[in-house]
Amino acid sequence: MGSPLRKLATPVPDSFTNEDGFRLMIETHRAFFRQDGRFEVHAVDSHEAFKYRYDLYGYLSSQNIHPEFHFAIMRLSDIESPTDFSPDTTVLYIPTRDSYSRLKGLYVTSRSKVVK
Repeated sequence: MGSPLRKLATPVPDSFTNEDGFRLMIETHRAFFRQDGRFEVHAVDSHEAFKYRYDLYGYLSSQNIHPEFHFAIMRLSDIESPTDFSPDTTVLYIPTRDSYSRLKGLYVTSRSKVVK
């Protein structure tokens, strides 16, 4: 049986999710996600957007979106910084798990080749 406090903990993304190289890969593959509808459109409720204004990551966490996807969602939605989230934000673009997993796999493969 798990600890009740464990339920309150924010899930931790993979170790490389915050690496500069992976973030650069997301930046350079934004068009990849936009091709052929490789994203889902998430409608943002205006009251929730106001509640979480200037806190995109807080909003995404409140929507039960894993932190691993936060940076990709921000950049795919053409948001420069998490503090740019505002009540004017009406939609967010969320990459499909399949396309995100493929990009993550490419990065892991390329990273392991560079390290060796």
